[in-house]
Amino acid sequence: MKEIDILFRIAHGVREGILEKYPHGGGNTIVGTGPDGTPTLEIDVAAEDIARKILDDNAPEMNILSEETGFLDRGSDSTLIIDPIDGSHNAVNGIPVFSVSLAISRGGVEKVQHAVVTDIIRGTTYHASLGSGAFRDGDRIHTREMVLQEATFSSYLSEVNMRANASLLSLPGKGRYLGCVSLEMCLVAQGSLDLFAMISRPPRMIDIAAGTLILKEAGGSSYWYRKGGEWGEYILTNEADDINDLISLGDPSFAPRIFDLYRRSMEVGQG
Repeated sequence: MKEIDILFRIAHGVREGILEKYPHGGGNTIVGTGPDGTPTLEIDVAAEDIARKILDDNAPEMNILSEETGFLDRGSDSTLIIDPIDGSHNAVNGIPVFSVSLAISRGGVEKVQHAVVTDIIRGTTYHASLGSGAFRDGDRIHTREMVLQEATFSSYLSEVNMRANASLLSLPGKGRYLGCVSLEMCLVAQGSLDLFAMISRPPRMIDIAAGTLILKEAGGSSYWYRKGGEWGEYILTNEADDINDLISLGDPSFAPRIFDLYRRSMEVGQG
């Protein structure tokens, strides 16, 4: 079976199983702690168990990098990178914005070859393979040209970055917070959003591995702000210690202006 087909099968299985078990939310019991110290919820474990069984039935030799269990080295050149429920807070509270995010890397966890993100409620599936374009339910998607006055930005919000985010999101006059990183990156890829930002919260590889490839194949790009004080095109990495901020942009030609807007928004946010 082709690797991209394995991802489709896992995404379908997770969606079907989660909708059957938690049709109106729930599964918020804490059952453990992930490798990064974040709580593992019952719904996360249920989704990962489904994914692991499908993978073991179709590619039992493949390594796994997961939010819930960390890295499982099976000696393969290929690794499944999985966030079984991206947007867990939305999922357990019955907010219909959460996904399963899947990627396969080869020759290193940063070398993503295939990606699938499925909106668990709507069933919409985004996918991309390196060098082959990005697709939504089989139809090719593209980012859109930035027009700042008409643009819509989305951002990851938390108590530590609320003021800076509020300033950044107010720049185009249309700001959103959806709480599901992978879907927000896919919305940039399809031209529904112009920008997605993670400010003062280093991105986890499992959150953005699939979205990064899908966005790139749709014509966009992601950028990171390193602690040394410079912006650069984002290079997927499992080591986020030197990353402060991430911006995913549909129109890369607009990047210099966005960096300037970001600088000014941070000055306001810290003022």
